[in-house]
Amino acid sequence: MSNLDFRVKNGLVVEQAAVVSGSVTASSFIGSGSGLTGIYNTSAFSTDFNSKSTTNLSEGSNLYYTDARVSTYLTSNNFVTKAQAEADAVALSIALG
Repeated sequence: MSNLDFRVKNGLVVEQAAVVSGSVTASSFIGSGSGLTGIYNTSAFSTDFNSKSTTNLSEGSNLYYTDARVSTYLTSNNFVTKAQAEADAVALSIALG
């Protein structure tokens, strides 16, 4: 059997099963869709999405905020951290008596 391209103007009725090799593109399907397979539906997406967290995502170039990253940034760029400021205040208080 040869492969033919054809267009259907007023709908296509398939009495038994239609076997499609490749993709089917449509603006809508009529019916319950209960016989369709390989379809990723909203319910499955919600279940899969709800089971994810940021642990499941790679950061890429947009790094997540962490206390450790902020601390490293502050100390490596000569900013005074809270712990350092508190220690300096205690030392100054002792020195001033």
